[in-house]
Amino acid sequence: MVAEKLLEADLRFLDAHAYLADRLLGMSPQWALQQYEVGVGIGQLSVEDNFDGVLRGELAGNRGLLRCLSGYGSCLWRLERRDEAARVLERVLRLDPTDRQGVRPLLSAMRAGAPWSDAERS
Repeated sequence: MVAEKLLEADLRFLDAHAYLADRLLGMSPQWALQQYEVGVGIGQLSVEDNFDGVLRGELAGNRGLLRCLSGYGSCLWRLERRDEAARVLERVLRLDPTDRQGVRPLLSAMRAGAPWSDAERS
């Protein structure tokens, strides 16, 4: 598979981590969460938790981390870890206020008490 070959060549390819996690989500949210965590962890080597700047989502170099973070937040929600999910999704919005990942409606649905499966269908 292409994503796995890309990761064999360079583990820092965050989009490949996000892609693999997306594929794992249907089989096991726990496995997907682990893959997202790897991508987030690698990305945070460059952008620390206390970073308060903006990572513009339209820039290719930022998209991998934003995808890993948004997928991680969504996966936490799916696992009913809502408080953690909210913190992660809020961070995505702080990093990319233009919301190129589309987390704003997910965060709103989660805060309104919707189960993850309802948001997935919208």
